[in-house]
Amino acid sequence: MTRCPDGTCALNRCGTPITCSEDAPYKCYDNTCRIDPRDCPEFRACPVDKPILCADGNCAIDRAMCNLLESCPETKPIKCPDLSCVENSSDCESISTCPPGTIECESGACATHLKECPEVKCPTITPLKCNDGFCVTDLKYCDTEEGCPYDLPFKCNDGSCKVS
Repeated sequence: MTRCPDGTCALNRCGTPITCSEDAPYKCYDNTCRIDPRDCPEFRACPVDKPILCADGNCAIDRAMCNLLESCPETKPIKCPDLSCVENSSDCESISTCPPGTIECESGACATHLKECPEVKCPTITPLKCNDGFCVTDLKYCDTEEGCPYDLPFKCNDGSCKVS
């Protein structure tokens, strides 16, 4: 059993994570890539009984219940936000729905500057915002600043995350 970077477990090999390009380097919770993390779409709220939002958009009780992303072949090791596999991240197609020269706001609207976007707050069902922008029901569900999932909060020298 292998522990994957997103906190899930795999029998043989972890799925290939989404890779964002240099022109949109921030990966949002929904696996889209944006210029700025504040440009990510509105967070999809999960119910209290399934508080974890998985990479595939489903909600789960625990990260171990999330479906793994499919792996890319060695000849095309980069996974784009549209889930296609390519040789180089610059080969990923942009999926922004806003016209050139504008950004997509969290609300989905387009604006020429981030300051023109309306402020989007966390929904009442998940009112607390983690440092990475995720909205949760309790701060204990936030990932650590070291990139470890909340249920394995300590990063080891080898890069793995552990309970203690």
